[in-house]
Parts: sequence; structure tokens; C-alpha cells
Amino acid sequence: MKTKTELIPMARRKGGKLGLCLVAYAGAAGLFPSAASAACGPDLTTQFEVHTGALRKSAPSTQTITARNAGSPVKGPIYLEIYGTPNGVWQQNYTFTSNCSPGSTFTRFYLGYSNTWNTNVTLSLTLKFANLNNVPITYSFRIVKGDLIGSPHMTMGDFDGDRVADLAVFDPPTALWTIKLSASNLTTSMVVGTPNTDRFVIGDFDGDLKEDMAVFTPATATWTIRRSSDGVTTTTVFGAPNLDVPIPADYDGDGYTDLAVYRPTLRVFTVLRSTDGKIVSKQYGGPGSIPVPADWDGDGRAEYAFYDPANTMFHMYNTTTNQENTYSVQGFSGYPFAMIMNNEGHPSPSTYDPNSGIVTILDLTANTVYSKWIGPNAKVVAGDFSGDATGDVATYDLATAHWAMQSQMANPQPTPVASFGFGTPGSSVPVLAIPSMLKFPQLLPW
Repeated sequence: MKTKTELIPMARRKGGKLGLCLVAYAGAAGLFPSAASAACGPDLTTQFEVHTGALRKSAPSTQTITARNAGSPVKGPIYLEIYGTPNGVWQQNYTFTSNCSPGSTFTRFYLGYSNTWNTNVTLSLTLKFANLNNVPITYSFRIVKGDLIGSPHMTMGDFDGDRVADLAVFDPPTALWTIKLSASNLTTSMVVGTPNTDRFVIGDFDGDLKEDMAVFTPATATWTIRRSSDGVTTTTVFGAPNLDVPIPADYDGDGYTDLAVYRPTLRVFTVLRSTDGKIVSKQYGGPGSIPVPADWDGDGRAEYAFYDPANTMFHMYNTTTNQENTYSVQGFSGYPFAMIMNNEGHPSPSTYDPNSGIVTILDLTANTVYSKWIGPNAKVVAGDFSGDATGDVATYDLATAHWAMQSQMANPQPTPVASFGFGTPGSSVPVLAIPSMLKFPQLLPW
């Protein structure tokens, strides 16, 4: 008889919580739901019919778990929490660890563009385990709604899901997107938008950890989004025609980019939350403010934020704590942007001064200021093109479509510059161009 695996109730309780243990046995796989309450969010285990596949003893060991929602629809994020593995055994392909449950690993169930696990829908995960001591692999698990964990987010500019920003340009005269995928080194092109009409925007609107190609039509405030998860194109009207600037980001922390606009005349941020479909607004800023929303504190939610050129200060408003943080250092000047530094889990406030040609970065974690010369009057592109979780900066020549890429922004010494051409000379715009440098609503990129 084939050896299969089954979840059986543990004979003891830990901290008053009933655990689940995976053991090898000769027989069919079955379901024994948990009655536990999880520390990182509501425990949904009893709502699901869970089945485990055979544990394949390869390197690494793999196992498939399937779960059917036998109850009401539930919004994500939803995770499989694994805990109680023996010494020398650890999960390799998890999404998160969290202080709310030390020792556990959390693997996200992807719920599609709606971020909802509907009734009778079955989803599966393939687990991978390293087994240093070659011992029997046992573990406990729960299905939890990760309210205290947050959601994973894609790397800005990553269209193929490998956590590396891809070279990508948008050509306004043709509405042609051209992307060089870093995972395969292949180049793909597609028309999304209306030529000479639409402004490009990017974001992970369907939550699959890949950028979606999208455009915003200023004259109608229409968003056109091509979902990377299924190739479907959707349109939504959100904003005021010829008044609002698109500033998409994940403001509610569910891992899905929200439609959002900023109205310079009123200095108002308006967000259409993907979690519940509600529209929320906040007036925040002063005359001449430049919006720079980003997840500045690393809590998984983008903050309302603006840069005041008059006093060279970043203002960031945390909607969870209703507190404002402000930052200004010597060297801030010119165009503001968010810069990832040193794998810190949140961006650092940064500026580019076109007069001096200097990028100034305030590393909030290290409380250190970095300055680097990249050249005056440049068109600046910022993203993690090297995949080291530390941002890179490139200058782009619109006339020739020539890139000059600089990494190691924290290194005060000169570093090697990668030079190459990518795009249509005279018209293509890099999709990771610093947003504050782009003219709006004019179609001219700079």
C-alpha cells in the first residue's frame, strides 16, 4: 500500500490551542480541522476542507496541500501557517515570517484579481522543505486571515515576477509598451492605451506580484488596466477629468494597488480602496506640494505624503496612527522620489537636483545621508534593476534612448556605469522614470 500523509489531532494542547500534526501512515489522506485561534489573525481552518498530497522525498521534499472554502466568501490576505517542524527541517518557499507568531512561516494563497476566496473554490499550494538531518518531516498548520501580517508586494517595475525591475518603456505616440524581461532576457511589446492620448501608470492591480500595464486618460479620468494574471483588460472611471493626477499605490495594505488621484488645485488625495470599494479622501499639502505616496514606514500600506520644495521637506501622514513625520536634510533639492536602500523593507526619501546633478538619499533606518553625482539636467529612472533589494539609478537620454545605469548608491566612490540603448529615440519614456519629473497632463514626457 502506498504511504500517504494525513493530518491528525495532536494528543496535547499548546497554550490552550489545538494543533495539527502531519505524520506518515499507510492509508488515505483526510481532514482534521483545527479549533485554534491564531495570533496573527482569525483562524479560518475549520471553514476549509483541507487535503494533503503525498510527501515526496526529493531534494527538497515537496508536498501539495489543497483547500476548499466550505463557508462564506472571505477577503484576503489568507495564509497557510506552518509551525512545529523538527530541528533541521524548514520550509523553503514561504512568503513571510512574523513577530506575531515566532517560529511560524506563512505562505500566501493567491486569490485572483478580486482578492476573495469564494464559496466552493479550491486552491492549492506546493510546500518545499529542506531536511538537513534526514528525519521524518512533521509539522502543524493553520489557515489564517493575516490581519497582522500584511501582504506581499511586487518589486516596482517587475513584470515577470522575479523580484527584479525590468527595463520597460512606454511610447506615447503609439501607446506601445516594450519590456525586456529579466527572468528570460526576452523582449515583449504590446499596445495598451490610446496613442497621443493616455498617460502610462503601473501597479499590481490584480495582486499577482507582477506589474500590470495600465494607462490613465486625463480627458475622461478613465483607467485602463491589462491584468497580468489573466490578460483581461478593464476600464474604470475614477477622478476628475483634466484636474486629477494618477498616484496609484497600495494604501490599504492588501497587496493590491489601489486607484488613487491627487488634485493639485485642492491638494487632496482620493483613494478607491480595493479591500472594500470605499472612496476615502484627505486634504494634505500646501501650495506647490508634490505628492510622493509610498510605504515610507514599511507597514505594508502607502502613506499620504508630499514634498514641499519651498523648505525642502518631506511630509508623511500615517493613516493608522494619524501621526505626521517630516524629514529634511542638507542636500534635498529638486525632484523628490522614493528610493529603496539596503533591503530595509521601506523606501528612503530622496531628491535629484538637476542643477548640481546630485542625488541625495536619507536612509531612515541607518539615519545616514548619501549623496552621489549622476550628472546635471538628467532624466532620472530609479528601481531595483540588479535584484539586490537596493535601488539603482539610471539617467536616460530621451533623444537617443540611451541609458547609463549606476548601482551601489550608498558607495561614495565612483562605481561602474552600465551603458546601453533601449527604447524608441525621441519618444519612449521609461516606466520607472521619477514621477515628479513627468509633466502632467501634457503628453510630453519631460
